[in-house]
Amino acid sequence: MAAGTPMLNPEVQGCIACPDMPCAAVCPTVALTVPEGGWSAYRMGTLEMDSDRCITFRGSECGLCVEACPIGEAAIGLDDGGRPVLRAEGCVGCGMCIRACVTTPSSLTLHY
Repeated sequence: MAAGTPMLNPEVQGCIACPDMPCAAVCPTVALTVPEGGWSAYRMGTLEMDSDRCITFRGSECGLCVEACPIGEAAIGLDDGGRPVLRAEGCVGCGMCIRACVTTPSSLTLHY
């Protein structure tokens, strides 16, 4: 990565997916732009879940990843058993769920 290049590190802080993307408005270059169609047309990465790490697959209740998601049910929800269900078509790759995850390392990984 080049010096000064913006980078999202969801383990430190994810993107909160502001509806108007103020980061793009203040970006001095075209590195960040508001896509036509807003967040529904934007993807920062692809989310993957490791069910072997996720505590809900071992019978514990959680759901913090779902609560942390600024996109909501379009990106991640819970099935009837209380386990996370990723919805790639709605996930923008903001990483907020990764930071909220209680497992170490996180049960969720973002691939750029």
